[in-house]
Amino acid sequence: MDEDEYDNIVLQVLIIIMGKIGLPNASVMEEDPKIREEKEDALEDDYGCIRYQGDYIQELMSDTDYPNFNIEAANEAFFLWKKHKKKNIMTFI
Repeated sequence: MDEDEYDNIVLQVLIIIMGKIGLPNASVMEEDPKIREEKEDALEDDYGCIRYQGDYIQELMSDTDYPNFNIEAANEAFFLWKKHKKKNIMTFI
């Protein structure tokens, strides 16, 4: 979990506690993690995982007033990091 994902989750919990948004019904809360896990398990590679995490952060931001930022640019930075790491794990930046 990266800092933006953590910040968004904390902000969403705070907004729920303050009563600005409500919790989904029990069946949605039970099924949602299962659906997310199935989607995550179906990802083909690490780059798909990076996109998946970016999509999740975007979803969290849409429910809060967390400052929007360029998710695609963040994904691209992670892609570059991943390529450097694969090239040489001892020297990646």
